[in-house]
Amino acid sequence: DERGDDGETAAQRAMRKVETAVPQPTEVIASTEHKKSAGGVEDYAARSPIVSIVGLGDCVRRLMKFNEDQRRRPRDENSVDSFWKPFVDDYFSTNAKLLIDVLSPSSNAVPVTGAALSGPGAYSRSVEIPRDMIARLYHTKVRSGVLEECLLLENPCEFLLQNGIIVVDCPNATMVAVYKQSKVITEGHLRVSFSREKKVLCWEFSTKSHEELVNRKVSVIPPAATDELGFSPEVVLFSQIAEGVNELLPVMDDVVKGLIQSQTDLSRILT
Repeated sequence: DERGDDGETAAQRAMRKVETAVPQPTEVIASTEHKKSAGGVEDYAARSPIVSIVGLGDCVRRLMKFNEDQRRRPRDENSVDSFWKPFVDDYFSTNAKLLIDVLSPSSNAVPVTGAALSGPGAYSRSVEIPRDMIARLYHTKVRSGVLEECLLLENPCEFLLQNGIIVVDCPNATMVAVYKQSKVITEGHLRVSFSREKKVLCWEFSTKSHEELVNRKVSVIPPAATDELGFSPEVVLFSQIAEGVNELLPVMDDVVKGLIQSQTDLSRILT
């Protein structure tokens, strides 16, 4: 029980070294605490205190199961209703959203929420896919030629917040999309928040780099399956539609509230 000059025991010093070696969750929370959905709900309930660092817990295993199930995807045109909608219902909460942050290799800029995945004069991109469009996004990937998609996680860590929300943070995540004649490998930072029911509240993938590998057995090099940001033309078009929907949601909410208020006022006049 030898103590140092600061009164700290050897065991306490060893524990402090272990704690400082664990990835600090404050970086995970702060990265998205100012991003808000159309409903104004902050991602990850950012200001909720962290109760514990779980490490590899139920939600990490939930992501592994997610990975296994989505790889069983059918390749037919009718898979939206038969597979993807039930899949999304199983893994995503009713108010979930999916965020894709893209950083062009030629820029160190911070992705800006609300920018579409294509357009002149901008290097960073960020798109938000609302819950009702997530199933269609996965189906669009299949239609664009993706035969299989695999999520690889390196040293993911799980954090439990005081309000019951669980955040899985993986600074080194890899998405592998397999096409007929090539593979697209995208590396990035994955952050996923889960509800108490172990359903996804917010899925955010911030890309760092990507590369497309062509099958060496191919005699003629095929055209690239993706653009300079790693997205197929179909997914780019889909992202633009999603952004349009997100811009309309606040307007639609205001219209609905105005109609309800008008009906209330009319009822008061008639009575």
